[in-house]
Amino acid sequence: MKSSKKHPGDTQLVTHTLKPSDKLSGKIESALSQKRTAEGLSEAKGLVAAALDEFAADPRLKPLAAAFPEAKGGASALLSAAQVKTAFKKLAEGVKRLQTAAQGAERVSHQEGAEVSAFDRKMMKGVIRLCGVSFSELNTPAATIITAGDKIVAVGMNRAYNPLPEYDRHGEMEALRALKQRTYTGIAQILVLHRQRGGALSPRSQEILKKLEAQGLMKDQSLGLNPAKLEKQGFFSAAKIEKYERQLDAAVKEGSCFQRDEDGNLHGRPQQVFETAMSQGTFGAKDVADWEVFDRLHSRDPTMKLALYTSLEPCGMCLQNCTSHGQIGRVVYGARDEFGGGISTLEKYPEAYFSMGRVPYELVGGVEGEKAQVLYDKFFNEVYPYVRVDEDPPPEVLKALAKEFAQA
Repeated sequence: MKSSKKHPGDTQLVTHTLKPSDKLSGKIESALSQKRTAEGLSEAKGLVAAALDEFAADPRLKPLAAAFPEAKGGASALLSAAQVKTAFKKLAEGVKRLQTAAQGAERVSHQEGAEVSAFDRKMMKGVIRLCGVSFSELNTPAATIITAGDKIVAVGMNRAYNPLPEYDRHGEMEALRALKQRTYTGIAQILVLHRQRGGALSPRSQEILKKLEAQGLMKDQSLGLNPAKLEKQGFFSAAKIEKYERQLDAAVKEGSCFQRDEDGNLHGRPQQVFETAMSQGTFGAKDVADWEVFDRLHSRDPTMKLALYTSLEPCGMCLQNCTSHGQIGRVVYGARDEFGGGISTLEKYPEAYFSMGRVPYELVGGVEGEKAQVLYDKFFNEVYPYVRVDEDPPPEVLKALAKEFAQA
């Protein structure tokens, strides 16, 4: 159940939404409703042409123009029934892409209030608790949880300053990295399970798995893969196994899908962060996404949209990476960063940024933001001046802030 009511602990609730233009949707759907005849196709072509002219700034409309073939022998000649059927099929596919994208050329800027569910609040309280772990490592107190529906797919915590300064280790970026590692860990573990069941694998896959197992592949059991369930869902089919073998080979060659420690073993940080969130009571094993969700995400299912919960408003870099990922449709954040936040400065972004579908379709701020805002402000005012010059903050400051985080 969602509510727009401001709860104790919220700061000002705001929503920044992006939606398909009703006018654009109407024109395209009207084209699709024409009779499946050559004459109907001609009418549909005229409606699409008008939409292309009116919404020329939206590059997603351009492929629709190619859906309409010209009749051989000139414009007056009738198209064959097969050509008409093919053209309408292509048009329907184009309309579906527009609809499932849930993004459009029209934007509605910072509105008062927000639709916030009990699950939203649970996730936000969880990421704020996780901030204390980042703070204990002298990093910006920021954490992120990514969900598919009400199921957890990845968790990340800020590591931008310690153990070494790295600008791209914000909580959102760490969660996206964790999602990638969890996905390829799952693929590799399914291949191991397939082999254990007596299934055949290529020599190349056997070689890869031997190395990954020696590097700690099977230590992370947070995906909860169940062989009986995987078989029932078709993940041990010949086609799926062949696809996973091919994808794992490409991932290993590329070298960017698994994080590694100094000894070349699979880095335990993503698993550690995930388990920390579970130990704090943010979610339990039953709340972790089923493998089917990861498979759909990895297959770039256009209907699969993720939600990203983060304690601090994403910076421009993190917001851009959320949108580049392509499947994050909703961002919920607590504390606002009016000077460096990517959402607070969204009004300055060019209109083309929106028409190209480069921003999640719903951005909700202020949820459980009161506590997060106090903690962030204190960190940046009292701790950050020391951290940024690689000095240790006064112990009394750290002790006082640690106490506040423990009570978050």
